[in-house]
Amino acid sequence: MHCCNHKQVYFSSIYNCSVCKGCGYIHLGKIFDNVAPFISKEIRNKTHLVPKDRVIICINMLGSQFMIDQKILNSCYNRYDSCTIHGLLYGYSDDEIAVAILYITMHESNQKVIIRDYCKFMDINVVKCLRLSKKINKVVIITDHKKYLESFNEFNKEEIEHIVLRLETIESRGVAATRSVIAAATHNVLTSKKTQYDISKLFGINESSLNKMIKKIYEVIE
Repeated sequence: MHCCNHKQVYFSSIYNCSVCKGCGYIHLGKIFDNVAPFISKEIRNKTHLVPKDRVIICINMLGSQFMIDQKILNSCYNRYDSCTIHGLLYGYSDDEIAVAILYITMHESNQKVIIRDYCKFMDINVVKCLRLSKKINKVVIITDHKKYLESFNEFNKEEIEHIVLRLETIESRGVAATRSVIAAATHNVLTSKKTQYDISKLFGINESSLNKMIKKIYEVIE
């Protein structure tokens, strides 16, 4: 599925979208207008997902082709946001990213998934997608924020409540709560009480990585 982006396209009633006259493939530059109506209102309301992001387009194409539940696709959008913030996707094509994210999300949801079928549909390398999926899978998403924070025995009840509220705001922007995201949110709430060094030591992450995540989280919540 590698469109040559020829300037001339025609509308295909078979695929219900624009097809490139140059190569006959679905024209990626035009497809967003066709798939956008199928993105849930909740996701479209998140301003950082409104741009014509080709990974989102590819995820929706896969969802349509393999009849994947919208809840799983929504989880894919959030995981994509999280992976982007963590800088995990450099060096991979949009097609590879979409397949790897969908593969991991389907697997976690205990859904039957055959990655070779996805790769064949997108015309991409299976091995490279599996390599990326392993990389993505290392980013563990923490769902029970309160329990996780309580396990440190470092924060009082009020501090935990404030951090959890901040995490809910961050997640509402489509960013999943990984360890480094929670660390950045904790620093954001407890800036006057704990330094970056204290937080990085507590959560077991590199201080420079924490500093980068703090800047990214600030951009998300502002």
